[in-house]
Amino acid sequence: MIPKGFIFDMDGTMFDTEGISLDAYDTVGEMFGIRLSEEEKLGFLGLPSEKIAQRFYTLFGADFDWQGFRKKKMEVQNAVIAKIGVPIKAGLFEILTYAKENQIRCAVATSTSRERAMPLLAGADVLDAFSAVICGDQITHGKPNPDIFLKAAEELQLSPKECVVFEDSRNGILAAKAAGMFSVLIPDKIAPDKEMRQAADLLCTNLIEAKEYFE
Repeated sequence: MIPKGFIFDMDGTMFDTEGISLDAYDTVGEMFGIRLSEEEKLGFLGLPSEKIAQRFYTLFGADFDWQGFRKKKMEVQNAVIAKIGVPIKAGLFEILTYAKENQIRCAVATSTSRERAMPLLAGADVLDAFSAVICGDQITHGKPNPDIFLKAAEELQLSPKECVVFEDSRNGILAAKAAGMFSVLIPDKIAPDKEMRQAADLLCTNLIEAKEYFE
C-alpha cells in the first residue's frame, strides 16, 4: 500500500499519556470519595467524554458531579505534564518526518477535547506537522463509530482507502476498521485480544516499526 494520508490517535499512540490519565482517575477519585477498578478505567480509553460521563452516571448515580470530576482530573493531568513535559511515544518524530518527505498528509483524530488536545500538540512541538486536528467534541458519534476518521479523511481531502490509521485502543482500532481504512495497531495499556487483532491490518510494537513497514 502507498498511503496518501496518515491519521493518528493521540493519547497512547503519539503521547505516553494514558498512564497519567489512569493515575489521575485514582487521585481525583479519592477526592470525590469513589473508587474505580482497573477494568473500569481501562474501559474508558479511547472513549469520548460524553460516553465516559454515561458510565460514571451508571456507576455512581445520575447526580454524580461529572463535570467537576472531569475538570479536576484535567487539572491533575496538566500539572503532571507541566512538570515532566509531554511524554512522546517512540518513533513519533521519525514517522512525521517520513510523512513530510513523502508528501503524506497527516491528521490527528482524538477522542479527547480540543481544549486539551491543542496544548499537548503545541507542547510537543508537532502541531505544524498536521493538516487537520479532529477532536472528540467536534463529532456526534465517537469511537468505535468511524465518524472521527471519516471526518479526518475529509479534512485531508482523501478517500478512506488512501488513509492509514495509527491506534492503540480497542475502540479506536474498531473505528478504523469501520471507516474502511488501513489500520495499524500499536498496543499501549490494553493487550490486544482476538477481536482487536482481527480488526487490525498491521500490528506493531511502536511507531518506529510502523515507519519501517511503509519504507
